[in-house]
Amino acid sequence: MQVRNLSILVTCQLISATGSIVMVTLGGIIGSTLATNKAFATLPLSMMVVAIAATTVPATMLMRKIGRRKGFAISSICAAVAVMVAVLAIQHSSFALFTLSTMLFGVNMGFTQQYRYAAAESVAPRYVPRAVSFVLLGIGWNFLYVGGTTLLTYTYSMAERFRAQAVNEFLVFGTSATASLLAGTIMYFFGWGTLMLVPIPILVAICAALLLVRKDPLLNRAAIENRG
Repeated sequence: MQVRNLSILVTCQLISATGSIVMVTLGGIIGSTLATNKAFATLPLSMMVVAIAATTVPATMLMRKIGRRKGFAISSICAAVAVMVAVLAIQHSSFALFTLSTMLFGVNMGFTQQYRYAAAESVAPRYVPRAVSFVLLGIGWNFLYVGGTTLLTYTYSMAERFRAQAVNEFLVFGTSATASLLAGTIMYFFGWGTLMLVPIPILVAICAALLLVRKDPLLNRAAIENRG
């Protein structure tokens, strides 16, 4: 494996993950403090996810034209601007400005989702799962994203990779944006208990889908070739 490239990607992902953890941890608290209507407390985080979903396809297509390095540089600039806007929002107690800052940070995250694909493309096919796992954190995150990203790389050619990645990211974060927008409303009107029950049917459907594709000949053939 190309250790230098992976080391750089891991470092960048750590910085990005730290920012997203802080935003998710404090975003709802800050939103609740700044919002006049507490039903909108999670709106800034929801808009961040909407911004991620809206950015994934343009970010992927832009990286296709200018390269991943310049694309990641643009994302870093967006993150820096987002932090400055967030500081102003807190200083002036502006809910609108804070929402804008989370959206700018969402644009940054739309670009940084490409770190795992950059890792996958920098190593031989048989090292893809290991490379992707290096740039992702968390047990659940690793199982879902490493497995999903690895399976995705088996389904397209290198010429198709940017389009396939763009479609995948848009579907993932489009669904996340919808769920995020609904979550705050469900929690406010029906409480945590109901919110915790909503994902159960979706998880059952995901498990059923995984069982159906487990014996797909294309995936099995690609897995055998990569192990060899």
